[in-house]
Amino acid sequence: MNRRTLLALVILFICALTTVGVIASIKSSQNQNSRGDCEQACTRQYQDCIGATNANRPQCQQAMVACRGNCKKNAATPSPSAEPTATAEPTATAAPTATVVPTATVTPRP
Repeated sequence: MNRRTLLALVILFICALTTVGVIASIKSSQNQNSRGDCEQACTRQYQDCIGATNANRPQCQQAMVACRGNCKKNAATPSPSAEPTATAEPTATAAPTATVVPTATVTPRP
């Protein structure tokens, strides 16, 4: 091979590497934008959740953490998790109650 052919191959190789690098950086920046949009959606969802009447803050925080985790896992297709629901009325928890069942007792006769 002469020097001219070798130089052409080197230049072609450099151009190919540059093209691959540019394409990779474009895809990477698109994923970062998608992830940023996803996290912003999670934050808006959290703010709506805690702003609701009788909001359950721990549930809202757990939903936001899960939502952001989904953004990190699914950078290509971000989607916030299901919307957390704030309870409109407080819910009462049922306390166990004892039920007394009468039993017959036999009285001995003398």
